[in-house]
Amino acid sequence: MPPAHSVGILKVGDTITVAERDYMYGTGTLWMRVTSVEPVQVVDGEREHWQTVHGLALRRDGSQLSDRPRYALVRLAAVRRGVQP
Repeated sequence: MPPAHSVGILKVGDTITVAERDYMYGTGTLWMRVTSVEPVQVVDGEREHWQTVHGLALRRDGSQLSDRPRYALVRLAAVRRGVQP
């Protein structure tokens, strides 16, 4: 189970903002609307909880960037809910 200070386990429909250092793999801040999730995991060498999420990339203003789905492995303690500049 994720630590109390994290946002908790992500779910379908969540809109999230994740800094570049807190997800694998990509560049820049990630804004995403979650369409499916995988089980929470502890990544080798880390003591933090991560979760693979699938979804649609968003622009900073919350509008959809592309119809092409993407995925990312995100550090749960660093995820912010909502689209935040």
